[in-house]
Amino acid sequence: MRAWPNAGGWSMAAALALSACDHPAWVTGPRPEPPAWAAALIGRPLDSAFTRAPAEACLGNVDEVDTRYPGERPGARLRGWGWDRTAKAAIARVLVVGPDGKIAGAGETGSSRPDVRTALPEVTSETTGWWALALRADGDVQVWGVLGDGARVCALGGMKL
Repeated sequence: MRAWPNAGGWSMAAALALSACDHPAWVTGPRPEPPAWAAALIGRPLDSAFTRAPAEACLGNVDEVDTRYPGERPGARLRGWGWDRTAKAAIARVLVVGPDGKIAGAGETGSSRPDVRTALPEVTSETTGWWALALRADGDVQVWGVLGDGARVCALGGMKL
């Protein structure tokens, strides 16, 4: 990911807005809803909806919180990348899970991440990037990638919000 200096009061959110990020309205607007496909999953235990794949089934990382949403509808938008080793493709979708094991957010994949392809020869796609909306503003979360079969998930990493 491109590094942006925090000189002269510039924030990461401002830098992303100026760099034509994927969702510029989210940088300044209210917290959006998670993707429609995830509506029935929010609040369910991860293990009741998906089977956990072995750790070696994927590669990935949670890179940052790029936007925070305070107020009545708190939340945070996370960014990272994920690779489904079995399908040899970017992960299909992303889920955010709270410390209670329940799904607390979701996101989409397909963002450009040529840095990942450059660093890891087994990754053959430049669209391994993802964003995910966490429906909480604090605490620990784990991010899971939904594999191409739609039935299994693998851990991409965790973060303290």
